[in-house]
Amino acid sequence: MKTPPGWLVAISLIVVAITPRVLLGLSAPAPMGYVYDFYHEPIQLLYENKKLPEPADCWQCYQPPLFTLVGYVIYAAAMQATDGNVDQSLQALAWFTTLVSLAFLALVFLIVQRFVPDLRHLAVVSALLVTLPVVFIASYSIESELFCATIMLGAFYLYLRYTDAEAKRTNDADADAQPHWKSWAMVVAIGILAGLAALTKYSGLLMIIALGFLFAGRFLAVRTRRRFAHLAIYGGVSAFAGGGDILTNWLKRDQLFTGNRAWQNVETKGHENLWDWYEFDTFQLSRLLDLMEPDAEPGELKRFRAYNRSVLTSHYGQIYTDCSIFSNPTRHGLHKGLYPEKPIPIALIATILYAGLIPVLLGILGFFRALTRPREHLPLFVLTIVFLTFYTAWFLSYPEWMLKTKYLLTLLPFALILCVGGLRLAKRVHPRVEQGFLGMLWGLVGVCVGYNVVFAVVG
Repeated sequence: MKTPPGWLVAISLIVVAITPRVLLGLSAPAPMGYVYDFYHEPIQLLYENKKLPEPADCWQCYQPPLFTLVGYVIYAAAMQATDGNVDQSLQALAWFTTLVSLAFLALVFLIVQRFVPDLRHLAVVSALLVTLPVVFIASYSIESELFCATIMLGAFYLYLRYTDAEAKRTNDADADAQPHWKSWAMVVAIGILAGLAALTKYSGLLMIIALGFLFAGRFLAVRTRRRFAHLAIYGGVSAFAGGGDILTNWLKRDQLFTGNRAWQNVETKGHENLWDWYEFDTFQLSRLLDLMEPDAEPGELKRFRAYNRSVLTSHYGQIYTDCSIFSNPTRHGLHKGLYPEKPIPIALIATILYAGLIPVLLGILGFFRALTRPREHLPLFVLTIVFLTFYTAWFLSYPEWMLKTKYLLTLLPFALILCVGGLRLAKRVHPRVEQGFLGMLWGLVGVCVGYNVVFAVVG
């Protein structure tokens, strides 16, 4: 089969990325979109009081301030334009996240493109990217997860560009004639973005740490003044750009981090180790499907083992569905009746969950392939180790509502790259095996599109 031209693939992906997201926003039952927590409350408090709220003023008021400040600008402009219509102003904030989600998709694509030279492979994983339900559902919401992940991926993408430029400089005989300010500017930009991520959510600190390891590793590998200067500049800029909230906490509250009641519970139970509570060795698709049956048992998701305890089941279910938190009125933890029932056909849900195992299998194969090329994938390995280590330590400290796939969106590029690695191994076995997997992946993309459209318009 002849591969379609790149421009046609790009236009098709853009249409598939945008159209269902517009439907999602137009059909959303709540003006703040599909959210777990009310991130709009600190924005409204800032608008009403003209000062940042204190951590105890609302559930999400403890968060670092960048998302609140950006949201305030949009909310204030919308309130002015709509003569004080609160719902329309909240919708403006949710539409802002839609734009952020498109930037997120673009950054993931750019990162993946660097590692995937085959257009056929790039096209199918890009299609999977733009239709993945976990990103799709979050694309119309007032939440900071996508915003923070986008900033972090911006920093990581610039780091990859920086390493490419440095490698070219090293190998170029005319390197001394090249302007040095470009590399220095990139290091400063990387530090600023990593710092802004930390100024959005505490999890943004993980990007500062991961990139810090990478800059330090470059210096330790080749100890030159230039690499030491880059490390020092990155560390200073990222600390300056992202340390304001931590410094405020230290000066005003005598602590580096502050939080809501759930955070305080984590602090008090931080000495406990909940390895025995969480299940790392179970994968229960049947129990996941039970949560989404039309006659499923009512109750908050945290009551159910498949969501709240089985680590693999919960994360997998959230990748491909909403785990029924927005489609079953009894599931949401806020008890405000925000989301009416969405009668999504259980056959469609079962199809997407079982078809979704195909990229998981390819990713496992790709992981073993990546292990044979550690130098090529080193930045991705470092990023993954840092994020998974801290995230696991986080959810092991508290037994409720802690398993959230959206906290790991920054690792999505590596997951797609590993999937392509599996396709490459399949091609080495036989081209027809590769073609079979490509066909199944395109089938999964079609199912994802169907699920997303149904999720957007029903209910």
